[in-house]
Amino acid sequence: MTTPKRKLASTFYGGLSAVVFALGCAQASLAGEAQSISWAIYDLAPSYFVSSAPTYETLGDGIGDNLLKLLVQALPEYEHKFSVMTMPRIMAEMKADKPLCVLNVQLTPERAKIAYATPLLKTPGPQLVLSKQLLARHPEWKNGVSLAAISADPALRGQYQIERAYGENLNKILQSPANVGLKPNSSASASNALRMIEHRRADYTIEYPELLEWSVKRRDIPDSLTSLPILEAAPFLDSYVLCTRSEWGAATTQRIDAELRKLAATPAYRQALERWLPKDELRVHKYEYQQFYRNRAKTLACDPACP
Repeated sequence: MTTPKRKLASTFYGGLSAVVFALGCAQASLAGEAQSISWAIYDLAPSYFVSSAPTYETLGDGIGDNLLKLLVQALPEYEHKFSVMTMPRIMAEMKADKPLCVLNVQLTPERAKIAYATPLLKTPGPQLVLSKQLLARHPEWKNGVSLAAISADPALRGQYQIERAYGENLNKILQSPANVGLKPNSSASASNALRMIEHRRADYTIEYPELLEWSVKRRDIPDSLTSLPILEAAPFLDSYVLCTRSEWGAATTQRIDAELRKLAATPAYRQALERWLPKDELRVHKYEYQQFYRNRAKTLACDPACP
């Protein structure tokens, strides 16, 4: 739960984000240079509804789409460019010091080495998706399942999308030598991962409630599938705006951060996420979300390090 004294970054990344962003508070000398931001857009609804050649006019109605529209409007001094990229390509471009930003992604220790970050949203933690038939064989899972235990079972075939992040606790389980059953799938989209469970080519996967809610509305998830809480998952995760860790990225991230502080107080900012959450999520956790938006609106992410 976020408190007024807690920094906007998550508990695990609190110290890391403060150091990373404090470096970004130094103004880069960009006088006389044309200012532009290249935005990476990844194909993952309901964060983005991607067109083949995205422009401001063709941005969709997803979480990231609507927040990106707000930022573009708030940053008229920049020329904004948009490119569809996979997450592996986004990370490769940032490693190569290409001037790039991406919105609504997790911050990991690996990403912190190549990008500056500023908090964007508080989102619900991921869940386990599996068939009702498998759950019927394991009724002890009905109130939650241990990812560490299920991934250590070689008889169960799990998969997750490569280069996606699920929070510190689950990321550690994915990388653990004890994980023998839950493997990355570089070719599967989120919707394909769900279909693979339906067709019994996989037993389970990890997914976020927002995507599950959207998939239910589209009827992409058949009645044969269900979702469960993951015992090791954090109840909430912070998502971020990341920009390449460079002089350009330092100045750009600081500028973005200042606008996010203003935007977080607006209904449009809150509704970008809330309209995609399961209806019970807001009813049960309304206070936690409201506290995040209040803190984000009154506290710069780099306080007290900013001059």
